[in-house]
Amino acid sequence: MHSAGVVETRRLRVGVSRVVAVLAMAVVAVTSIVAAAAPSSAATEGFRDVTGKHQFYREISWLSSSGITTGYADNSFRPANKVSREAFAAYLYRLAGKPPVRLPSRSPFRDVGVSALFYREIVWLAQQGITTGWADGSFRPKEPITRDAMAAFLYRFEGRPSFAAPARSPFKDVTRATKFYKEITWMRASGRSTGWSDGTYRPYASTTREATAAFLFRGYGPRGYTAPAYAPPTTWDPDRDVSRMLSDPESVLVVVNKRRPLDPIRYVPPDLVSVSGVPGGSNHRLRREAAQQLTAMSRAAKSNGLSFSVSSSYRSYSYQAGLFRNYSNRFGVASAERFSARPGHSEHQTGLGVDVSSTGCTISGCFGTSAVGRWVARHAHEYGYIVRYPEGKTHVTGYIYEPWHLRYVGVELASEMRARGVTTLEEFFGLGSAPTYR
Repeated sequence: MHSAGVVETRRLRVGVSRVVAVLAMAVVAVTSIVAAAAPSSAATEGFRDVTGKHQFYREISWLSSSGITTGYADNSFRPANKVSREAFAAYLYRLAGKPPVRLPSRSPFRDVGVSALFYREIVWLAQQGITTGWADGSFRPKEPITRDAMAAFLYRFEGRPSFAAPARSPFKDVTRATKFYKEITWMRASGRSTGWSDGTYRPYASTTREATAAFLFRGYGPRGYTAPAYAPPTTWDPDRDVSRMLSDPESVLVVVNKRRPLDPIRYVPPDLVSVSGVPGGSNHRLRREAAQQLTAMSRAAKSNGLSFSVSSSYRSYSYQAGLFRNYSNRFGVASAERFSARPGHSEHQTGLGVDVSSTGCTISGCFGTSAVGRWVARHAHEYGYIVRYPEGKTHVTGYIYEPWHLRYVGVELASEMRARGVTTLEEFFGLGSAPTYR
């Protein structure tokens, strides 16, 4: 870290007995994790966004099976997301075997309250001397952990092993004068990190979840670990708390309506791709998983002699603003609000909503009575889609019946809604109706 917010400046003071204790604890914990992470030949439901083809599938699978992370409540891992300092504290605490912690009544950090989500883990991190926080008394739990800080944390977690830093740096952007030079070069020597292909380490860059999985696996994962065959998630867990996911724009479970705007209001999905294999799809974008599943549904429809095309998909905040303005000018605001959303309230902005059409029926109620429309209504759940604005539910959703408007929610939820006979997200999650804007 450095003066711009990358370096912890307080000097670490850890006695020999503490180092030995931390090292012994880590060895015991890792041994138990290795034993618990026995490979399985049977296919296992994995994360929706980390398939068996993912570069770090093996490492992420181990991280999950070892209990170091459970991912998100919507069965996603979000591999490209940054790891926060508090999350990394939780990773190390679980890696150490969740040891008992004497929690002080007063937090050691001014920005970590005693009721904070990871208070126990952060306190443990400080008590073991793995972190000392910042000179101003803060821990900055929500900040992404940088690659140099992660090197320092891991080196201390390992018990500060004896290591002679090389006279010449293996990375062109790390010199002997760089803070944490010893720790960074130890990462390289121990095989935890090889840096980037251009010869850099990028010490002040944030660390992604997938890279963190790789770092931890290289240090603590069993060499003989074989990840189970991948199977996409299809089972809805009624006991899993998904309440946070309903407001998370990155989740396939996010609920957007007239009373639940996106947050941030100008949200842009991170993984938009063109919809391939569907008529009209090349000119439209959806989030990757939603696009792949729409392609699969289109293929299945074609095998039954049916076909649908994409008429509308992702819309940015500004595009939706112009569209809603035009409709309001043409039909009046009250009428426009029955079939068009205000900007920031549109499902199209999530990258999970798509309008489909059939020959001679473009964005119209006739799609519901067409052969392909009836097929879509019966089979959409098999591909993770629901008809978002069903017939007779305007008082709940706030919109007229739109058989052409499909929303991707994942196979788990779509199948569960189908099985229960619940047709709206508002009713399934008990959120209340949203007929009008507040």
